[in-house]
Amino acid sequence: SSSNVGKMVYNRVFGLIAPMVKKEMNEQFYFFQKQAGRFVWLNWEPQGEKASFRVEVSKDPEFKDIIKSSMTTKKRILVTEQVLPGDYYWRVRSESADRYSDWSSTHSFKVQVGQ
Repeated sequence: SSSNVGKMVYNRVFGLIAPMVKKEMNEQFYFFQKQAGRFVWLNWEPQGEKASFRVEVSKDPEFKDIIKSSMTTKKRILVTEQVLPGDYYWRVRSESADRYSDWSSTHSFKVQVGQ
């Protein structure tokens, strides 16, 4: 019995690394004096190779009620939608072509508005 010898080629695909959100960005509290102009900055630190970032903001920690999903090449984003009083959760991941990282850990912020 004989066997055929062939050439096998392996292509190693490296995954992207999730961005890192600094501890001080978690459990942020924002108090706005008026109803107008309630905007919130979210920022993170890229890890590994250059990529774009997808950011999701949700009213629940399981991200079933996403109120914003955006792509950016920057390491921060301004939530320009009027943010109503309440608790919010957000996460970010790296994306490049058809690859993407795991989501960062989930972070939160709270918004209150004065009378």
